[in-house]
Amino acid sequence: MVSDPTDPDAALQRLESMSTAGPQSSSAAPLPPAPAVSVPRPAPHSPGRGQRPARSRPRPAAGPHGSRLAARIAAPVVFLIAVIALIGIATSSGVIGGSDPSPTPSPKATKNKGGSSNPAGTKKYTVKSGDTLSAIASRFDTSVSEIEELNPDLTASTLVAGDKILVPTE
Repeated sequence: MVSDPTDPDAALQRLESMSTAGPQSSSAAPLPPAPAVSVPRPAPHSPGRGQRPARSRPRPAAGPHGSRLAARIAAPVVFLIAVIALIGIATSSGVIGGSDPSPTPSPKATKNKGGSSNPAGTKKYTVKSGDTLSAIASRFDTSVSEIEELNPDLTASTLVAGDKILVPTE
């Protein structure tokens, strides 16, 4: 067997055969001296040649495990349900959405004892052509907002000649 003296693998094989064969017999021809070959050494943190790396914990057995699979699926589902519940609570409490959770009381209509539908201190006025809320308010020495309070269904755009509205009396 002829080998290249500069091949590092061949030199390594020669060294291994010498250490396992024991002392050389006299009939074998002496080998030429091997040239100096620099073999890279493994890094201190990596295992050497033929050594197994140390493990901090044993590796789990391969194969599907029902409990691990269920945990991998259930964890995101539970998280999603928790987020949806939190958003629902935040919206209903008014934190998200800007809605006021407590309803405001609405004014109740009261009837006069006299049987008329006019509240005390008011009278009915029939709107004439060309009337505006501000003109009616100045005629009765009141404000537009007070007329709108007495007539909740009334707006400036729905003012029609012939309509009857409530106005405060002096």
